[in-house]
Amino acid sequence: MGVITEAIEKLIGEHVRERGLVLWFDPERHYEALARGLDCGQERLLTFDGSYYNLRLEAEPLLRGLDAPKLLVYLPIDPEQAAEPLAEMLALGVELRPGGSGNCNTRLAVVARKALKGRVAEARLADLDGQIKESGLTLAELENLVAESGGRPLSTALTVHFGTGQVDEAALEFLARPERDGELVARNGLADWAKELSAQYGLPLDLGITAIALRAALARQALTCELMETLGSDVPDSLQRVVSTVDSLLTHRAAELAREWRNARDIAGTYPAMASTVEKGLHLHSIEFADAALERQETFAALERQLLRRVAGRVAADPHATTIAETRRRGFWAEQDTELQAEWTLIWQAGLLLARAAEIEKALQKKTFGWTEIVEKYTGEANWAALDTMHRRLERRASSLEFALATQEPEVEELVHTVRRRHNEVSGALAEQFIRAWRLESFRVGSFVRQTEIYDRYVAPDVAGRRTAYVLVDALRWELARELPEVLGAEFETRMEMAIGTAPSITEVGMAALLPLASTGLQIGGTGKLQVSLHGQVLKNRADRIAYLKERAGVTVVDLKLEDPKGFRRKLKDIEGPALIFVTSREIDQIGEDETTAAREHMERVLTHLGLAMRKLAEEGVERFVITADHGYLYGEELGESDKIDAPGGMTILCHRRVWAGQGAAASPNYLLTEVSKFGAASDFEMAVPWNLAGFRTAGPTAYFHGGLSPQEILLPVIVATPKRAAATKGAKKLTWEVTLGSAKLTARFLSVHIKARAAGLFAEGWPTVLVEVRAGGEVCSVPNSSSYGYLESNGAVALRSLDAEPTTTEANSVALMLTNKAPNRGTVSIHVLDAATGVELKKLDNVEVSLAI
Repeated sequence: MGVITEAIEKLIGEHVRERGLVLWFDPERHYEALARGLDCGQERLLTFDGSYYNLRLEAEPLLRGLDAPKLLVYLPIDPEQAAEPLAEMLALGVELRPGGSGNCNTRLAVVARKALKGRVAEARLADLDGQIKESGLTLAELENLVAESGGRPLSTALTVHFGTGQVDEAALEFLARPERDGELVARNGLADWAKELSAQYGLPLDLGITAIALRAALARQALTCELMETLGSDVPDSLQRVVSTVDSLLTHRAAELAREWRNARDIAGTYPAMASTVEKGLHLHSIEFADAALERQETFAALERQLLRRVAGRVAADPHATTIAETRRRGFWAEQDTELQAEWTLIWQAGLLLARAAEIEKALQKKTFGWTEIVEKYTGEANWAALDTMHRRLERRASSLEFALATQEPEVEELVHTVRRRHNEVSGALAEQFIRAWRLESFRVGSFVRQTEIYDRYVAPDVAGRRTAYVLVDALRWELARELPEVLGAEFETRMEMAIGTAPSITEVGMAALLPLASTGLQIGGTGKLQVSLHGQVLKNRADRIAYLKERAGVTVVDLKLEDPKGFRRKLKDIEGPALIFVTSREIDQIGEDETTAAREHMERVLTHLGLAMRKLAEEGVERFVITADHGYLYGEELGESDKIDAPGGMTILCHRRVWAGQGAAASPNYLLTEVSKFGAASDFEMAVPWNLAGFRTAGPTAYFHGGLSPQEILLPVIVATPKRAAATKGAKKLTWEVTLGSAKLTARFLSVHIKARAAGLFAEGWPTVLVEVRAGGEVCSVPNSSSYGYLESNGAVALRSLDAEPTTTEANSVALMLTNKAPNRGTVSIHVLDAATGVELKKLDNVEVSLAI
């Protein structure tokens, strides 16, 4: 009889002796086979067969006497169902059921945990209830845990040395703590330990073996047994004889040891190095495995990387492969190797993008949409803009990996090329249908707001009564702006709307269109060079626009730059009453046009900078924010010659990659030719824009551009935000922070930073969302990559959460970062943990050594 069976028999027997009548409910039927032969001292066993009438008929003669009968009634049903039909019996007897109070609880996990305690490692018993539900573990399988774990305790001397009497727990301690070998030898325990490992896991017995060799043998046995068990019938011929025992029970124990080693968070970091030694000895890099076999295994990094290459090759055609990538990027090897995690995440992102591209392409081929429908599809619930969000994120990660990796897997490179091509194809088709549909409506905007109406509609009505910040972010396109509410968090109430931009969608035009009374006085003219004016006032640059605004705002205007938050307080300290705080930023546009290597990595930081700036302004009394943009942008692969088209010729006043303006243009099927005056500004000029994502043959950037009429360039965000409360910085400062690195010094461009926080007492304010940065000479030289949990793709911040069992402590979080080209190859850097909401530094590690291979 198994120990769990003994435990349940003892439990029921006690109730039979004390109460006589026992009604044992087992709705999950865990004990059904056991119940029929169970001897708990009962005089009679009755089993419910579906008829309450028959059960009462059988029980009634037994219940007539004065003494309580020793009667056990087994009921494989929900207790709630029997409450009424068996009310009399329930009143007379005792009710045992899953989740019952005290010793009336017969839940299998509860009974098993008590019975197996001290016989099976605690790690095996963790979340036993979840394992039973998810994996369908049976009573018989749980009984086997004792046999699998060996059952017998260690000798007293070995128990004292390892701090446990369980062989599997001691084996994990031995594998992870080589520094204690001398103590084991000094106790004369090595030979006894070798005997225990031989009996438990089938290692060849060698009483003269060294501790180092014994550890290597144990690791090899555990890892190879797990691999063999996982592969099943897919074991290659070359691996058929690598296990030193054929006893299935011993090999299963060894395999379980390997799994427990990886799953033990406190010692899992010791696993990869030992696994690397074993996989080299097995020459796994030279063996090809079936895809299904690779998907099942988690034992070796070499096979994880082989699976990564296979999945990268399949993901374009196989949606299931995307699911594999999503699972593996959160798996053991991804957690241990941030480079591998980044590659798995890239593959997963590629799969999601390809699926969304196929969905949009299918919709465009199935139906010719009207212009208003496309606008709503792009900005509304259908969220076609997500295709551009996915592309932006994928390009950021891809460019980071291309910089950081000495060599990239060819299958991953090919996948990235495929994704770029598909995004270009589908975005181009969307742009063309968008522009052609708009032309059919004579470029009217219907009920949508024009960019030239934004100031008068969103800013002017409140500026005299509430201190308002009008934030103009150059090239803040719709899909990126959608993520600002997440960055701002609960401290702001936000509302996001959409406006139709002014063409040409370039900075000079867009910025002027955002000023007061632009809807009635915006004019585009010039001789030899484009000239923008508003109510007769020429606006050449930012200074001209500020002067115009100050003349017409009706309140004090303070101009600030988002890139200079240190100047906020100085410029605002003497301002009293209502004021218009005019904030501009060229961060996205400038980085894109410079075409620097780090452009993709840093573009998204504008959201973080914007959030910090808004909190600072809120502290200075700003009551309302209106955030918008002059234009959007396209940012893809560099234009090849096949993607370039000839400019229209004629008298040219403006010629950018995405727009031509002037007079006397030649018509062409390659572009739309129309009048500038149809898009919100008075003008005598014609305008030409490519139908799709092509560009004109002219000077300028070849990957980042704007000026055209695609949804990415012309559909603009308008965000109205109101601060709800001041940022909570005090609580974050009072926390105790533990920050450690995954390695003693930085030797590769990928690194992991482990963070944990504790509160001294009850912490009602909620854990802060944090940013982790590496800095060299005070300048940020890292980009965020991922985290164990809580990673926010919008700005790379990490949301922390409490431990379930310890609410005053956060769950440990491993944050993966990549060093950029601003990081030194030699020298030192510092690690900073910042409150993402306020920029306040919470913890700092100084003088972290860097030694990168060039």
